[in-house]
Amino acid sequence: MAKGLSRRGYARHRGVSEAAVRQAIKGGRITLKQDGTIDPRAADRQWERNTDPTKPRNSVTGDPKRRKESPDAPSMPMGGNGKGPAESTAGYAKARGFREVYAARLAKLAYEERIGSMVPRAVVERGAYLAGQELRDRILLFSAKLAPVVARLSEERACRELIQKEARALIEDLRKSLERIARPEEPVSRHR
Repeated sequence: MAKGLSRRGYARHRGVSEAAVRQAIKGGRITLKQDGTIDPRAADRQWERNTDPTKPRNSVTGDPKRRKESPDAPSMPMGGNGKGPAESTAGYAKARGFREVYAARLAKLAYEERIGSMVPRAVVERGAYLAGQELRDRILLFSAKLAPVVARLSEERACRELIQKEARALIEDLRKSLERIARPEEPVSRHR
């Protein structure tokens, strides 16, 4: 277990002022151990995770530098949400983390769609609709086609063999039709 540092010791370790360390503790960007010291490894991770790296920092306090909208405007912390710098930084870091996760997910989805490993929902729904129509039509035709032939047969075994033979042919035809429907680049003859 790492030895705890005082605020001053952690400030030297981190290369910032003691005031910056106090601000980070006050704002919840880093936490203290139960004995009131700072675990430098844990605090370094917390500091990196909870500090907005896009905002320049004041070298003395570690607070965001202030910006002015115009030369006459009063100074405001970068972010300008009305909260103190520490509260806005912790909230911003969390919100930015969420944004980055969702942006990465969206980029992954777009990439997978572009390379063809994902299909848009509308294409899948249309394919399922066409497949259902195809299945319904073929089953209805299957029974109409077999009924007169089966009616003439007298043996159960002969009826079963004929039905199985026709069912296998139906399944193979249906498989080929579904493959054709699954390829959106080929035109499909069905209309809604």
